[in-house]
Parts: sequence; structure tokens; C-alpha cells
Amino acid sequence: ASPNYIVVSAATPNDSLYPDGSWSSTVTNEVSNWGQKYIKAPAAWDITTGSVNTKIGVIDRDFADEHIDIINNIAHVEQVGPDDGSTGYHGSHVAGIICGQGNNRFGIAGINWRCSLSTFSLGTNGSAADVEYLMTRAVDNDVKIVNLSLSGSNVCAPAGGLTAAQRKSSDDFYARGMRYATLNKKDVLWVFAAGNNCADSKDISPTELVKTFPDNMITGGAINQDGTKRADSNYGENVTVGAPGDRILSTYCWPTFGRKCLAGNYVESGATSAA
Repeated sequence: ASPNYIVVSAATPNDSLYPDGSWSSTVTNEVSNWGQKYIKAPAAWDITTGSVNTKIGVIDRDFADEHIDIINNIAHVEQVGPDDGSTGYHGSHVAGIICGQGNNRFGIAGINWRCSLSTFSLGTNGSAADVEYLMTRAVDNDVKIVNLSLSGSNVCAPAGGLTAAQRKSSDDFYARGMRYATLNKKDVLWVFAAGNNCADSKDISPTELVKTFPDNMITGGAINQDGTKRADSNYGENVTVGAPGDRILSTYCWPTFGRKCLAGNYVESGATSAA
């Protein structure tokens, strides 16, 4: 006799860019939903699609908080400096991957279809001190998971082209932000992009801090559709996880639209910030 296994169906969102666009190659459409399938998100959605009780924060450059696929998940908005949208609202691309509203018949579906999303914007020209301040604000707002797709440099060079003194200065700001949570007895998971310096992570800020904060810091590198490392992703012992980070479709705003984005404001992007 053959085992009679239980068969279950994977939850499928009804968003208009799913299955042919969300987390796939929209140019050639050669692999549908490759990123979400790679991490087995559809199977996870049978268990949960997220919850408003899940408090997630994103510290990044400019955000389009009123994007149609983000606005209903926004719980808190904070900004330390002006933004001109010149980066195309980079933070929105990250936020959409994490918590783009799913099953709303529009656009993409994020890993979490629902969450309580707090955006902490550095504006167009935020500094390391601004990052530290926004880390403390995330703690004060009881955010449990904080994503930081930031680094001191995107130069493809050893140590990201930074001197040891520059790296230490940058690390000090990040470390103080994380210690603020500990001092206030707040349990926060800090998720950092590993950086895009084509370099060993042992000399990269803030990735090198993972040894100082091994219990509450994750660093993410980027992989391609075939499972290999993306060429510009940092690598090595300080990168704790690799995730899809090449040609990822997510929420975006072209500068001419400002913070309000309606139909069609999505873009493919690849880097460790998308992983």
C-alpha cells in the first residue's frame, strides 16, 4: 500500500502583477515569481499572510508612503530631512518587498500581505547620525523588526573604499542605535543589507558588527535566479543569509509623481537592499 498523504493548496494572491510580475522578470518574464517561489513564500502563506500585530520598520532614504500598495499597511511615518524624490523613493521598493499589500487585486504582493509598517525616512541626504536617531525612534515606537538597506559606500572595492577610521565611525553610530534597544529592554531584530561592494564582509560597515550583536542582527546578501551570488553582493563570514536580490519587482515612485503613486508605479531593481 502507498502512503496517503494530505494534500494542501498554496495560497495565491489576486494582485494584478501576480503571477506574471510580482518578484519576477517583467522584461522577459522567463521565470514567474522566481524570488517568492525560491523562498517558498506561497507555502508559508497557507500558514499566515501577515498581521497588523507584526510591527516592522524600514529605515531608508525617501519613501512614497501613499503608494497604493503600501498606504493601507502604514502605521507610522517619520522623517529627519527633506527629500526630492531623486532616488525614485528607494525606501518604497524595500517596503513593498517586505509588506506590499496582498490580495487587493492591484500591483504586487509582499512577503507580508498585512503588517504594521513604520517608515523612517532619512530624506535625500541623511547622515549616519540620522540613522542612529531613527533607530532609537523605531525602538521608542515598539517596532520589533527593523530593516536597514544602508551602507557607508556602494563603491565596488575592498572595504567599500572606506578607511578603517571611516568604518569605525560609521559602525559606532549603528552600534549605539542597537544598544539603545538593549538598554531599554526592547527585543528588536535588526536586518541589514550586506552591501554592494563586491567585497569580503569582514571589512564592511555595518556588516562587521554582526559578531558584536550575533543574537539580534542579520545581514543579507543577494543571490541570482540560479542560486549563485549576485556579482556586486558582499560575501563571507559576516553575511548570515542569502536571498533573492536580482531583478525584483516592487513598489516605486518616479520623482514626477511625488509621494502619491497610482497605477503602474513599480520597477525592477537588484541589490542587497532587495534581498
